[in-house]
Amino acid sequence: MEIITANHIYSILEAWAEGSMSEADVHAWAEDRYAVNAYEPESEAVNEVLAQLDQMNINLLMRTDVPLLREALSAQRPQDLFDKIYVEVPVAERKNLLRNNFFYQAFCQ
Repeated sequence: MEIITANHIYSILEAWAEGSMSEADVHAWAEDRYAVNAYEPESEAVNEVLAQLDQMNINLLMRTDVPLLREALSAQRPQDLFDKIYVEVPVAERKNLLRNNFFYQAFCQ
């Protein structure tokens, strides 16, 4: 069983932020690892961030959310940080920003 570390996810988030990975790439990486017997997260915070990335199109996560996601990797209560994501950019605004992006379209109606 492979351990998914905060450093693994940090590097994926950095690649996404820099544009060397697309949203679809990040999602596919997380989907292949979240709640799969072959992988084990090193902490609850890592598991929570991995879960967010596994559902990033549903959750309307954007590159601008990367700093909060990185912070959540070591947070005692990562959910508190996830809640801030939607304060900084409300869901309605996210839907408007992402509606023309094929990866998010189904969730921007």
